[in-house]
Amino acid sequence: MIRNNDKAPAQWLRSVMLGLLMLATYPAMAGTAVVIVNKANPVAQMNAAEVKSYFMKSRKVWRNGEKVRPVDQKAGADREAFLSQALKLTEEDLVRYWLEKQYVTAEAPPMQVDSDSAVIKFVGAFKGGIGVINKASMEGEPKVKAVLEVDY
Repeated sequence: MIRNNDKAPAQWLRSVMLGLLMLATYPAMAGTAVVIVNKANPVAQMNAAEVKSYFMKSRKVWRNGEKVRPVDQKAGADREAFLSQALKLTEEDLVRYWLEKQYVTAEAPPMQVDSDSAVIKFVGAFKGGIGVINKASMEGEPKVKAVLEVDY
């Protein structure tokens, strides 16, 4: 005998609505960006202000005398999180900063590359390298180390 349960559709609808509400309030993209430096760099950890001073070329040499060589990615969630949380800048602020710096000092902005692997390759090749990648991309990379994490 089949019973008609009038409460079943209402409970099902309530469950579906609760699930949709939970999905809507959960961040669409959650991850961790990491600021990386060459493994030979003596720096073990950095705070956001230190990272900003090196990335923006306010400091031109590392403590060990090595020339700072920042590299930037063209786009991506990790870069956006890095800009907003570590550098405290918008994309427009960054572009304006580099235009002004180029005009006053002839200092070029960091080279831009297309991928985490290109950032890793660059930072791994230069003892003064610094860049930002997704934390998952760092696994098993012997030439770089993370000095700051940015959760988003």
